[in-house]
Amino acid sequence: MRIVPTGVYLSWPTPNYENPQTRGVAGKVVAISLMSITTVVLILRFYSRVWVTKGRGLDDALIFAAFFPALGFSVASIMGEIHAGWDRHVWDLRPAVWTASLQLTLLTYSLFTLASGLTKLSLIAMVHRLAGPSRVKTRIIVKGFAALVTANMIIFIFITVFQCRPISAYWTVTTQEQSCIDNAMHLLAASCINTVMDFLVVLLPLTVVTRLQLPWKQYATVLGLFGLGFGATIAAAVRTYYTWYMTVDYDMTWHGWTVALTSSIELHLGITAAVDMLLPHHQLRAIDQNEQINQPFLFHGIGYEGFG
Repeated sequence: MRIVPTGVYLSWPTPNYENPQTRGVAGKVVAISLMSITTVVLILRFYSRVWVTKGRGLDDALIFAAFFPALGFSVASIMGEIHAGWDRHVWDLRPAVWTASLQLTLLTYSLFTLASGLTKLSLIAMVHRLAGPSRVKTRIIVKGFAALVTANMIIFIFITVFQCRPISAYWTVTTQEQSCIDNAMHLLAASCINTVMDFLVVLLPLTVVTRLQLPWKQYATVLGLFGLGFGATIAAAVRTYYTWYMTVDYDMTWHGWTVALTSSIELHLGITAAVDMLLPHHQLRAIDQNEQINQPFLFHGIGYEGFG
């Protein structure tokens, strides 16, 4: 774990275990609301894919897979606020919860990386499907990007879990020297790289969408969906800033609360945007009942296809 310098520790106020300053219920309300919205959207997606269009793809499987670690992240964050003191200053944490708090922290880092990576891969799989066999260069670029995202996800999860030797050293509270990597640098590097990749993955589908001849109303709908994706990217940028702030200040729980909040927003906005982009065209045709399209619509399921 990160050792607090003696000078910093002595500068902290007297712990207030009975009536500490807290962040209130905002974090829990936002997390529960996001989980509810994402769940409803995903159920609609499942229904439309299985019973309406009867077309499933790799992008479907990946976004469903991303939902569960994202849900786990938000649940763990709520549990952290309730049971591990993530909603208060670090000096107001009872020593009895220190170990559990650090264990939960390690879990949330891993869940976030997994959920974020799978969401990106789902969007990349969608672009690969939309590009079609004729766009060989586009598909090669997409496959390369998929490999990069996959490698990044696996590497950062591995580094997160095994950043200390033994692993239990991460949540062992001690003043003795431990065999761990620089946790602050690891967090900041992972956050910056993830944010850049978020931005690139949101831009990637635009290379295909801009070539489709869509009616203006449906094109506006598509832009709105991409707006959700850029909203997730903005949340990622804010998360990166507060991650940096958390690494230079030793009040980890107080600033970590903001990191957890923006991370939940990023994950659930990203999944919602990805699910909406993949919805079948009959749901968006409500924009104009009389509108007819001579080519398959952007979001129409066309059967199972991977990166082959």
